[in-house]
Amino acid sequence: MIKKKNVIPLLFLLAFFIFLLYGQIRSLRYDNDLKERGVVTIGKIDSIQKFPKRSYLWISYYIRNKKYSSSENNSYIEITNKNIGRFYYVKYLPNSTNIVRGVYSEEVTDTVAILNAGFSREEIVNLN
Repeated sequence: MIKKKNVIPLLFLLAFFIFLLYGQIRSLRYDNDLKERGVVTIGKIDSIQKFPKRSYLWISYYIRNKKYSSSENNSYIEITNKNIGRFYYVKYLPNSTNIVRGVYSEEVTDTVAILNAGFSREEIVNLN
């Protein structure tokens, strides 16, 4: 028979593993949805928020002339402070515009494309 004092730590451990599993499944589902139904637009890296073990990119982008801002984990991407203010392609889900993944393999430098994506001339003034 299992003692009561052994059950509580086991329940906490089980809850922790369920939480981790749920997060991984949810992230995998979003990635698959983005591959199948993701819409591509242009986004601008606004800032990088750094913590001891991870960092986040803050990205702004326009959808139907409305500006959105979202964050993305920067742990697996090699984006540094020199990339702040630069433009890249981003994919988002049409039914959930806050779920965004950047495509950082190529910087967008076409001014006309950036303007057509919704950004103003003032927002692209520092484009190299």
